[in-house]
Amino acid sequence: MNTLRPRLWSTLVVLLGVTGIGSAGEPDAAAVLDRVRAAVGYEHIAGQGGGMMATGSATVAGIECTTTIMFSGDRACVQRIDGPISTSSAMDGDTIWISDIGGETRRAYNADRATTELGLLILCYGYLGSDRPLKFEVDEAACTPGSIALSFHGSTGPAKGTLLIDRETALPQSWSYDVGAGRTNVTLGDYHELKGVKIPGRVTTMSHGGSSVHLRLDTVSEAPTFVRSPYQFVDGAPNDAAFDAQVSPELEVVKAPTGHLLVHPLINGKDLGWFIFDTGAGNSVLTTAVIKELGLEEFGDVPAKGVGGTSQASFCRPATLTLGPITMNEPLMVGLDLSFLDVHMGRRVAGLIGYNLLARAVTRIDMVAPAISIYDPATYDGSALPWQNLVIDQRIPHIEASFEGHTGLFRLDTGAAQMSVSMHEPAVRRLNLLEGRETKDSKSGGVGGMVSVLRGELAWFDLAGHRTERVRAEFATQATGAFSDPFSLGNIGGVLLRPFVFITDYRRDRIAFVLRPEEKQPAAPK
Repeated sequence: MNTLRPRLWSTLVVLLGVTGIGSAGEPDAAAVLDRVRAAVGYEHIAGQGGGMMATGSATVAGIECTTTIMFSGDRACVQRIDGPISTSSAMDGDTIWISDIGGETRRAYNADRATTELGLLILCYGYLGSDRPLKFEVDEAACTPGSIALSFHGSTGPAKGTLLIDRETALPQSWSYDVGAGRTNVTLGDYHELKGVKIPGRVTTMSHGGSSVHLRLDTVSEAPTFVRSPYQFVDGAPNDAAFDAQVSPELEVVKAPTGHLLVHPLINGKDLGWFIFDTGAGNSVLTTAVIKELGLEEFGDVPAKGVGGTSQASFCRPATLTLGPITMNEPLMVGLDLSFLDVHMGRRVAGLIGYNLLARAVTRIDMVAPAISIYDPATYDGSALPWQNLVIDQRIPHIEASFEGHTGLFRLDTGAAQMSVSMHEPAVRRLNLLEGRETKDSKSGGVGGMVSVLRGELAWFDLAGHRTERVRAEFATQATGAFSDPFSLGNIGGVLLRPFVFITDYRRDRIAFVLRPEEKQPAAPK
């Protein structure tokens, strides 16, 4: 269950101003962009020394914050939002990184990278640079008496959309774009100018999931001098978690009738019930009833993304979350009604353990035993394990796997305990996975509701070198919710994980799969 994927970065769009663009016969895109470069003072950006800085206020998911944006040249840009929730995104050449809402800093890949890169390219005028990462064409059908429309697509990746430029002032009015997971709309106005460079003083961003960001930039200045470049990625663990070496790493685990693994952390020192241990949860969650019992303050209004689409949720910050040897201080958690899970789990579900705890620990997970152990990444010795690459994208772990001659990234989701694999709609369509395959209508669901799918069978599926024949599979036919992701082929659930004990190490971007003894093939006779 991918419970949260708020888009708080990539929101400021900084642009342009040219002398009028005529309406009698549209110019070609290259001519329009040349005029834009001249009007925005593009040649001055690199000449501003350490760059430029804009500051102001921001309303993010209904929460009042402050914002700071700095940029220098084509490919150097950083945006920071500070408040009850804080986040940063930055680009320094080809390296793009995120400091997420829970304080986790990571390099951006796939969907994270595409969304962040597009926003930052717009912000620092990088799309006007010589490498032309976006390809523009005049869209005559979308042009109006008041604006000229440029359609665009990414030179790499699925980004596509439209830029509207005011005919009279040649300043951008809006951007509308899609990086594969739905439409995002950005409107701009109230431009400032400093040393020949213009930036908008008002930016409003509405994402496909319903989240919104409103920026009001009221000061523009040259960027201060830094000892270390603010655009460069610095790897480091969050400092809000501690491990008690006197506490056993082995957790008490119960397997629900659905196959989900349940644990019982302490919230503010209290055992409030069972939590689903869910690698597919983009954040740890408290159900709304538990939030009321603890008297926690809820804040913000954010979309929680799941299989069936999105549901509205809020944030909260308990004083502590303790699970086995790890204690997190003031963790940012999502408030969401999970009461619909109680009947399936056979007990009250108080919440989910998801990304923010997993990002701070090494975990050993056994879906069969059942068993989960939590270790301190600073002291864990995994030198003997068969590590392979782990990609964190949209706060979810992804691993490479193969099926029927196709290879690609799949989400790793212990929260889909009863499933083998669910194929995402873009992969179903692109790879023609329904052609010649016997299927039947079915439903799949979670956070966000139910969605129609087809159920069938894959001839084989290979995970970590272990091949499983005749695998039950879901095939998404609606580009809805988590099933709409074009960057991964599908979602691996608990059934395909049963042959392994697997160890996740998010801090080092690695995962190890160890076959159970009963799954190992006997050696061939000599």
